[in-house]
Amino acid sequence: MTENNPNGFKGTPTEAGIYRVSIYARDYKETNANEAYAHATFKIAPSVSIKNVHAYDTEVPITISRGASEATITLPDGTNTKVVAKNGKWVVSETTNTAVNVNDEIGTVGETFNLKVLPTATANAATDTINVTANSENITATFTRAEVALKTRLGENVAATFNKVTGRWELSGETAEKKTLNSDGTTTWLKRDLYVDVNKDGETIFNVYEYTRTLNAEGKVTAVNNVSRTLTTYNKENAANSSADSATDTNKGMVVTVRYDKGLNKWTADDNSTVTATKNWR
Repeated sequence: MTENNPNGFKGTPTEAGIYRVSIYARDYKETNANEAYAHATFKIAPSVSIKNVHAYDTEVPITISRGASEATITLPDGTNTKVVAKNGKWVVSETTNTAVNVNDEIGTVGETFNLKVLPTATANAATDTINVTANSENITATFTRAEVALKTRLGENVAATFNKVTGRWELSGETAEKKTLNSDGTTTWLKRDLYVDVNKDGETIFNVYEYTRTLNAEGKVTAVNNVSRTLTTYNKENAANSSADSATDTNKGMVVTVRYDKGLNKWTADDNSTVTATKNWR
């Protein structure tokens, strides 16, 4: 949703597939505002068109839209040709149409291709007697990070995690607070607070505010030192092949995109992480 479209989603699909879209809500004008995350899933079906066919033609011109992962073409004589998308090409996976063979590459996904057929297959052909069904199991999913790597005054990488209950980012354990007993009986008390700002373009700025207090043997504060603010910025979207393990990686983003290619049966993530997923749809 945007300021121009406050009531829902709007847009024109450009490619068939299954899309998981991250939804993020926050007042971008307020530091440390509460945040909330959700997601919506859309399935965009492929479109199919068949050009005019004449009796006894030996080629059938077919167009199946981009994003389709598989299709079945049934001719008037009852023969079937099943094709799958591999590396942007249509490849025959099964067929009873003897004019083509399994593993033949017959065209480019999203463009018109000519399916070779026997003349007898089109003896009674018309566009309404040729059936093409197409499907897409290609997946594009966006996920918003629940953990980020941040810089400190000394240049260390520390982790901050998002608390779904409070809607806030947090530093945990000794990262946020640590007391060290010194040999002279004093104690150095390290404190870190985290402040988060989000710009309208989705850029997120994490501000680690830290300082140390010196406590005497009685626990009284005698000094405050090393006061600093260290900023770490995340873009809205993660750049391809950026793992964002380091807070100094300028290509890191808050949103990571995961993709599944049905033809290759392969999952990938733009932060190079290993994707473990199980198919649970039919």
